[in-house]
Amino acid sequence: MSDLLNRLDGDAGVRRTLARLGDSIFRRDPAAHGQCYAEDGEWHAFGTITRGREAVVEHWWNVMQGFPFVRQTISSLVIEVEGDTAASRGHVDEVLRMPDGSYQVVMGIYHSTFQKYGSEWLIKVHRYDQVYYGSPALDGKFFPVMDYGMPPHDPDPSRMTATMDISL
Repeated sequence: MSDLLNRLDGDAGVRRTLARLGDSIFRRDPAAHGQCYAEDGEWHAFGTITRGREAVVEHWWNVMQGFPFVRQTISSLVIEVEGDTAASRGHVDEVLRMPDGSYQVVMGIYHSTFQKYGSEWLIKVHRYDQVYYGSPALDGKFFPVMDYGMPPHDPDPSRMTATMDISL
């Protein structure tokens, strides 16, 4: 496969994987969620690192139990493909229905790496940094945003992600 075709395949594959991930969240489908991660994939979020597909799915499913409804979208996606690996940075927005029936919005940044397995581009590392939490009127908490530099690479992938702060 030519370099251009490989980059196009990787770009489309990463977008497809992230779209499937968002769909699995909306549908609350653990099996579909797991299919987006490599067997040894990692989810770095809320001050924890979860390693391995099964553990990622279990952690994600436990988080989901606190929210009767979640809709996630990723935008401003920048992807760089090199061979059978890819890196991305995207802005994530989530609408959460809380147990009391109210709605909250969560915004953040995802830095992710992907590996191609067969024809699929699967998540190797998915790192989340929280930017906002609060009402849809955007009158909640904004969190400091570090200087990430040019996308898509995370300038310090060894740093710990912030713990999730959903207090207002």
